[in-house]
Amino acid sequence: MLSLVWSSKVPLVAVSITYLSLVRLLRWRRYNKVHDTYKGRNIESLTPQDAQNIILPAYLYDMPGLLDYAVSFALFKTYSIVGFFILRLFHK
Repeated sequence: MLSLVWSSKVPLVAVSITYLSLVRLLRWRRYNKVHDTYKGRNIESLTPQDAQNIILPAYLYDMPGLLDYAVSFALFKTYSIVGFFILRLFHK
């Protein structure tokens, strides 16, 4: 019985290890690509587009939830304050 349970978990463990190794490999490949692209550049010489290209992989792959929350909060804060002001202005 124990060998049957163990043998059914071996493929799952192998697939999990393979997946985690692939994710790690691809993450470090993106990291090294960004560092190789901007190696030796002075921070004052970076353009806003360069800064966006540097931060974009981290936002898209490492913390996409944080990006979604930030955009939602920014849109909420931007439009709700203006909308509330207009509502109070016309409904005295």
